[in-house]
Amino acid sequence: MPKSKKELISEEELLVNEVKRIRHLLPATGGRKLYEMLKPVLQEYCIKMGRDKLFHILKRNGLLLEKPRKHSRTTNSNHSFFKHPNLIQNLIPAKTNLIFVSGITYIRVKDGFAYLSLVTDLYSKKIVGFNLHSSLETEGCIHALHMALAQLPKNKKVIHHSDPILLEGLHGYFDSLRLQNQYD
Repeated sequence: MPKSKKELISEEELLVNEVKRIRHLLPATGGRKLYEMLKPVLQEYCIKMGRDKLFHILKRNGLLLEKPRKHSRTTNSNHSFFKHPNLIQNLIPAKTNLIFVSGITYIRVKDGFAYLSLVTDLYSKKIVGFNLHSSLETEGCIHALHMALAQLPKNKKVIHHSDPILLEGLHGYFDSLRLQNQYD
């Protein structure tokens, strides 16, 4: 026999109160774990409810938790630094050592993140410079850049392309390019 609206509301109130009690003890308990923890209560009160219905009740009552951010942000397009023109747009390299592309990515490690700076030859896709470092400061990127530039023939110029990245001192990076006579 279908339950009345009053019975459904009281079931929801019961579940909401039970969720609040659990969350008081274990604040970071997510919906799936809550569902498993609530099964004895559901059985005791003869409440038939699946996980999805519980999620709807949690959402309706503002009890869903925000998912924690599990990644590190390495790109920032809203910075106040000078935005250099994109010299490689519509440009296809015909041989190696014409265009270097640099980027940075993160790697999850035990205590947080490590950052891998890479410099790649656009034509051959070969990694010509790399450095693994513990922060987004410029030193790691500069080491990768120096490794790449050291492989070039003397007086060889390349176009260097990089996405906007969260570095504390971009000037040091561009100074390295200018010192190596690799920046226009």
